[in-house]
Amino acid sequence: MRFYCYQSPDEYVREQIRKNQKKLHVVAASAEELNLIAKKVNAETPNVQFAICHGVRNGWEVQELRRLLGGVNVIGTDIAPTASQFPHVIQADFHNIREEWLGNVDFIYSNSWDHSHDPERAFRNWLRCLKPNGQLFLQWTEDHGEANVDSADCFGASLPELKDLIGRLGKLEGDTEIAQWSLPPRGNVYSGLRRLIKRHPVKVVHLLTETGVIFVFLILRVTSKLPRPRLMI
Repeated sequence: MRFYCYQSPDEYVREQIRKNQKKLHVVAASAEELNLIAKKVNAETPNVQFAICHGVRNGWEVQELRRLLGGVNVIGTDIAPTASQFPHVIQADFHNIREEWLGNVDFIYSNSWDHSHDPERAFRNWLRCLKPNGQLFLQWTEDHGEANVDSADCFGASLPELKDLIGRLGKLEGDTEIAQWSLPPRGNVYSGLRRLIKRHPVKVVHLLTETGVIFVFLILRVTSKLPRPRLMI
């Protein structure tokens, strides 16, 4: 694991807002992964009512999940003030949770957990929000690793490290590989991913090995193993 060290909390917020403004219209989620999540939620969670996507930038995944789930109340959070520009997105630091979320969320999704300066706190609080049968879905790619840590993507972890961290806080139910490709150099990763998804059919398979993988696009599915706690500030 690797962390970027900030001089102050204000620096963290400033760097996150800077990155948000620079990449406001970039989408890191894929239609394939959101379809998979929607199918799992519909199959395993009766009467889905409320979900949260953390670190959504322009809120694309919020709108897509709302469409896929037929009007379920899916909201998004982002630390930048641009959040107010997008429907169903609120400005909030995803390390913090609201009291009304505790034990009331059917599922949480994030591809932006690598923007956390304190991932243990963030993950623990997210798990505290879940209903007893709720699920946390995390995207992992090689872009989430140590090599790409900077002043905005401030936390990097390998897949085993992320699984180990999650295992200490919740119960890792499994992981699903969405796609495996060699992508263009960093900077073109997301546009390259979108082009590849459009060009090639994506076959969902269970991850069997990490050996020789150049790029892995994973969804980790996590449930809480903790008793329902009180709000942690």
